[in-house]
Amino acid sequence: MDYLPKGRLDAFADGVFAIVITLLVLDLAVPEGTTNIISGLIQEWFVFLAYLISFAFIGSLWISHSSVTRLMKHETTHSYRLTLLMLFLSHSSRLPQSSWQRILDILPMCRI
Repeated sequence: MDYLPKGRLDAFADGVFAIVITLLVLDLAVPEGTTNIISGLIQEWFVFLAYLISFAFIGSLWISHSSVTRLMKHETTHSYRLTLLMLFLSHSSRLPQSSWQRILDILPMCRI
């Protein structure tokens, strides 16, 4: 059986995780219409909470993936496919971030 190079999978996965986390940051915005930026950020705390939750989720996936691939001696086509599936699901985690933002925005008690 032919084995696939392990370093390529790790580099590809690290790159995808970096892009996904960068896309999370693009959802953050500086609040408009406030003269005091600190008070504006406090009013939008739920957006930053959604970002933090998504960042922690994606970070835990990256740590788990790094730990598993470090233990593997070589990669197979199955491990490549499973990694691609996991990367797809990690990119799909941006949907829950926007959902968290909407949920927290709807709740009246979340407003300061």
